[in-house]
Amino acid sequence: MGFALEHDIIICHDFAYADLGFDGYHPPSILQVPRAKECLPFELYTLTKSFSMAGWRVDSWSATPKIVAALTKLKSYLDYGTFQPVQIAAIVAMNEAIDYPDQLRVIYQSAS
Repeated sequence: MGFALEHDIIICHDFAYADLGFDGYHPPSILQVPRAKECLPFELYTLTKSFSMAGWRVDSWSATPKIVAALTKLKSYLDYGTFQPVQIAAIVAMNEAIDYPDQLRVIYQSAS
């Protein structure tokens, strides 16, 4: 954090494995790090790993209003949004398969 603060660097944390810790380990959010919020952190949570939606590009952001505004502007130049059926599938997964990441953890734990 010190380096980022000293050089005015925004830190981006790709939290793809947020739900997949096991053996008592819980992957930490960058927002848990002391002074992280001073670096204008940007944390990305994706359904790629937790809901087996690799390639779907469905995610959510956690960031300061300044960073969200900048990223929204940038994305408006790059794409037009996610195809609606993909958005609906993601909503259904998060509402109706909320325990799916737990099932994945069991599978991964048994394979280790």
